[in-house]
Amino acid sequence: MAETFYLSLPAVDLPALDGLAERWETIHRDIKGLGKRMHDEVLTPLRDKRYWEGAAAPYAWKMIDDIERQLENAAKVAEAARRVVEDGVADLKSAQKDLKDARGGPRRRACTSSRTGRSPRTSSATSARSS
Repeated sequence: MAETFYLSLPAVDLPALDGLAERWETIHRDIKGLGKRMHDEVLTPLRDKRYWEGAAAPYAWKMIDDIERQLENAAKVAEAARRVVEDGVADLKSAQKDLKDARGGPRRRACTSSRTGRSPRTSSATSARSS
């Protein structure tokens, strides 16, 4: 038999998702700036010091530029993935809290009814008025 939503949501392993967000943060931190380093440490010396000359040089520089761009894009994707996971975890935690509150928190007492069919607040207020 399939689990109900009310049983599935509280069972979601949010610490695992927190760990995933932390891992994406580590990945982003590790690759952030690699594009600039590629430019500063590889492309600039090749161009400035004329280490690479001839017909192949412009093609090589273009390839290095492409690698730099790919590294910068990868860092952006890692940052976006981290934010998506963090936002998802926050939303799931909020939903779990709301579900927990709805199932048995303070709101439940306000939504229950007495044997007369009235909520405890309504019954008390009605009793006080009729006295």
